[in-house]
Amino acid sequence: MFIKKIEKGNRNGQKYIYYRLCESVRIGIKTRHNNLLNLGTLSGLDQDDLKALANRIESMYLGTITFFVAVSAKVETLAVRFSKELRDKYKKDKNESSPIVPQALPAKDLELVDINTIEHDEVREAGAEWLCLQAIEELGIAALLASQNWDKETINKALALLVSRAVYPASEHKTAQWMQSSSAITELIFKEHQSLSHQQLYKIGDKLYEQKEALGKHLSTRTNELFDVSDKIIFYDLTNTYFEGRKASSELAQFGRSKEKRSDAKLVSLAMVVNAEGFVKYSKIYEGNIYEPHTLLETV
Repeated sequence: MFIKKIEKGNRNGQKYIYYRLCESVRIGIKTRHNNLLNLGTLSGLDQDDLKALANRIESMYLGTITFFVAVSAKVETLAVRFSKELRDKYKKDKNESSPIVPQALPAKDLELVDINTIEHDEVREAGAEWLCLQAIEELGIAALLASQNWDKETINKALALLVSRAVYPASEHKTAQWMQSSSAITELIFKEHQSLSHQQLYKIGDKLYEQKEALGKHLSTRTNELFDVSDKIIFYDLTNTYFEGRKASSELAQFGRSKEKRSDAKLVSLAMVVNAEGFVKYSKIYEGNIYEPHTLLETV
């Protein structure tokens, strides 16, 4: 949905402006604007407010959840009013009619399938994996790794590991099994199913960690660009996690105050800086017995 500006005049030469809520619809190969609701003059709203109002009306009308939205009280009040008028006009709650105009499909795009003849084997999940790959593409992670002289094969393995961490957070051993038996991630990336061993995942994880600083700076900037946010307010906190093993040769794993009440196990601490929208700006792993005052100056 979007808000369209309409300029008209009367016989006395006076001009006035009012606004309509519209949507673009495709009918066959043509596109036209479908008028949904007259909004009146909407005085006191600038162009950014009009865009925010259209998005908010659509979100309320369709019942969708919109993230990273901060609108003024005036825009929110108008959105509540107009979304109610839209529902009343099209009687959405009664399912009698809808402002959405169905798109006509060319006949050549339609095929009849006998569902009783469909068979399948080696079923793998692809939805969440595909969504994560789209996010990774928008973030430009592959391009960054390529700029660090990574070859295509190594980049693809790194992307597979990143998606796995988001969709199925587990050990490298369990992740390798999941890729083999349940996920289509390697097919989405390599164009055919491949097996990645847990040893390969260990190596690629270490290689990614070597790029931690470059990745952190890149993602901090890129998320601000994608969501049009600025880091006016940032938050800093320290948390920790424990190991089941002895970690005898680890310099970072130390006994400390466990936030999970595991005083019997060695810990490492994770320092993290996030902005008001929840995007990570900086992170670092410290010894398990360190406290916020000991790390704040270095973090700043």
